[in-house]
Amino acid sequence: MRKLIKYIIWIVITFILCISLRLFVFEIYHIPSGSMENTLIEGDYILVNKLYYGARIPNSLFEVPWLNLIPFFISTSEDIEQYYKRAFNTKRIFRYSTIQQNDIVVFNQPHNQHIHCIKRCIGLPGDTLEIINSEIFINRRKIIESPNVKNEYAVLFNRTDTSFSDLLNKIKIPYNEDWYQRKTSAKHVFLTVKQKNKLQHFINLKDIQLLSYNYSSTIIPQRNSMNIQSCYFFLGDNRNVSSDSRSFGFVSENQIIGKATHIIFSRTKEGTWCKDRWWKKIE
Repeated sequence: MRKLIKYIIWIVITFILCISLRLFVFEIYHIPSGSMENTLIEGDYILVNKLYYGARIPNSLFEVPWLNLIPFFISTSEDIEQYYKRAFNTKRIFRYSTIQQNDIVVFNQPHNQHIHCIKRCIGLPGDTLEIINSEIFINRRKIIESPNVKNEYAVLFNRTDTSFSDLLNKIKIPYNEDWYQRKTSAKHVFLTVKQKNKLQHFINLKDIQLLSYNYSSTIIPQRNSMNIQSCYFFLGDNRNVSSDSRSFGFVSENQIIGKATHIIFSRTKEGTWCKDRWWKKIE
């Protein structure tokens, strides 16, 4: 009997420890889409440090890993829906840094808070942000973007005996057929600056045009005496296929979950392990 009690105590302690680690220290997330290419790709499993910006103190069981299943059995669908419309707790513990520009951050989507998003921080509280022809200006100064950022280009080339996919394969630029096979004479492809420069030097290229996007000048809210929370502006690195602050707006500080620090491992849809993506630092 004593041994049984002892085992039960150890199981309870282990369970509490695991919950505490997931709730306050770190959590593993899976990347389900290509909105952060080339920094993160579909199939990556990443480590998110919750202590980096301070771990959120939960308001209810809905925010506690594993225990958050209990309310789904004892609450009505209306109660659950109302919970996800409420604001998360602004109180945090063990904070040892603040969000910086270019940090890769996991957060709750503002208008659908049970959905977790991962994006790059572009604008900080109090910044004036504007996007002109895909170039980002913070406080009227153009920022230097990550070399992993992709934009969409319309590409025309001269040769008719070589398919566009063969061309991309030849110069080692990855692509997705759904992205570029449009019913137009120009092919649409998503490229980093390095990939675009590589493609420009191909002898049979006829023309390449950036399909730019814009965002009117706006001031990102910051905390003040009127209980307005500090907010952040996030963008996905694969700009033309990302749902981010351009569509769902600013992200308030109470919706921040943590900083993505490392890729633990990565697997393709076919189940193949990506050998070059084991314990890789996210930048």
